[in-house]
Amino acid sequence: MAQDAGATTLALGVMEDNPRGRRAYARLGYDLTGERVHVREGRDELFLAKTLPPAPSSR
Repeated sequence: MAQDAGATTLALGVMEDNPRGRRAYARLGYDLTGERVHVREGRDELFLAKTLPPAPSSR
């Protein structure tokens, strides 16, 4: 998993005009980062991220 590889954050992009996708990611704990990229006329991609819990320690 991502935590096992040392990741502390997961990030992704979703199209601004995809409200169902944005709601789904919000339910999964992702927050808007404030970053956006203009993809083409009238369409922007918004970036979301969430902090991962620490990886369980191995015994």
